[in-house]
Amino acid sequence: MSPRQGAGVVSIVIFTLLFLMTATDAYFLKRTAFPLGYWVSKWTRAYPFWLLFFALVLGAMLGHFFTKPLILDGWPPHWVVPDN
Repeated sequence: MSPRQGAGVVSIVIFTLLFLMTATDAYFLKRTAFPLGYWVSKWTRAYPFWLLFFALVLGAMLGHFFTKPLILDGWPPHWVVPDN
């Protein structure tokens, strides 16, 4: 799979998740239940350490994908396999 195809798959997954969240929220509001934000807020107050874990993982992923890595001269080392 090429990087362009991979980016397309990731985009489709993200937009599908956003659509499902919006549809779920609309369904909750239609049947006069609490919206999705209420349930997320309730969960984060009940489990603050899981919220911290997910925030750190998301931040690490964003930092990994959207920043240029620091590449020092000669790093990573180029290992030479000797011929026998």
